[in-house]
Amino acid sequence: MTRSIPLRLRRVAVAVQLLCYPIVFIVGRWLELSVSLSSLLGLVAVIGMIVYLYRGTGFWQLGNAPDNQLDERQLQVRNRVYRLAYIGVATLVLALLLVAIFGFPLPQGFDDVQPFYWTIATIVLTLPSAILAWTEPDNI
Repeated sequence: MTRSIPLRLRRVAVAVQLLCYPIVFIVGRWLELSVSLSSLLGLVAVIGMIVYLYRGTGFWQLGNAPDNQLDERQLQVRNRVYRLAYIGVATLVLALLLVAIFGFPLPQGFDDVQPFYWTIATIVLTLPSAILAWTEPDNI
């Protein structure tokens, strides 16, 4: 893999990428933009961060490659990352279940569900590659 982004900068980019949709959405709502426009701006920010972080680094390909395209070391690294991502997603689901069980208000209606959905979708779809970008050292 070619790593054109140093580890410290990759870690900042991963954090920004995972947080940029909620942050951009909240800022859009603070500026009194519509829910749809705030969501669109948030998605554009997420896509921009994904392109910045994974372009030329190989983390997206390694995190999503079929087994037959990887060597044994890459398979071990990828499987470790998938395990960590699974733990993260399972924790998120359990937390949401606890919220529902204890009667906290859940989003209702399109305008409430849309930001919630896109935040969860961003996390679930990019978590393995984000963990890989966060944990892999520069010298491999």
